[in-house]
Amino acid sequence: SAGNYDRSAQLLSESWRQSTFPNRAVFEGTFAEVESVEFTEGPTAELSGDTATVTGRTRATKTDQVEMNQGTWYLVNEGGRWKIDGWDVTNLDTQPA
Repeated sequence: SAGNYDRSAQLLSESWRQSTFPNRAVFEGTFAEVESVEFTEGPTAELSGDTATVTGRTRATKTDQVEMNQGTWYLVNEGGRWKIDGWDVTNLDTQPA
């Protein structure tokens, strides 16, 4: 949310970042309106070797709306660091900001 896209990109697995956000413009465009995201329930993690599944509910504040979401984030241990390797997020409610 602070616009530090280089640092944020490092939180994603290399393969998922390349397939989902093939260039910086796509990555920045996806998150440009996001001001903040916070967990309202969870997060809860289940580990299995070099993979983890994290579940929870979030409140995403955007420039023009607030979204309540429920999600599952898939992580992999890449080079000794946990990185996001995908997610499934469902919108539960959206209100004007």
